[in-house]
Amino acid sequence: MTQPNTEDPERLAPLAGADPAVGAVRREAFVALIAGATVDADELARAADLSKANVEHAIAQLHTAGALELDPDGRVTGAHGLTHLRPSTPS
Repeated sequence: MTQPNTEDPERLAPLAGADPAVGAVRREAFVALIAGATVDADELARAADLSKANVEHAIAQLHTAGALELDPDGRVTGAHGLTHLRPSTPS
């Protein structure tokens, strides 16, 4: 997981919790990952009762700050240091 750049306070702003949408997205992403699932913006919007636009903005902020990991499809695969592991395939 990419670590936040502590040299740049602006980059860490989403981690400070000033935006309630950011906090809700962080919480719901973590809950999903604990349950063993990855989530996309639509799923997070429903879980957090927010608009998809607000969720997409929060995801972008958190990803830029290094607080969320995303797969190539934009699904959240990591939050707060917790990463979703794909089952290994037998060899």
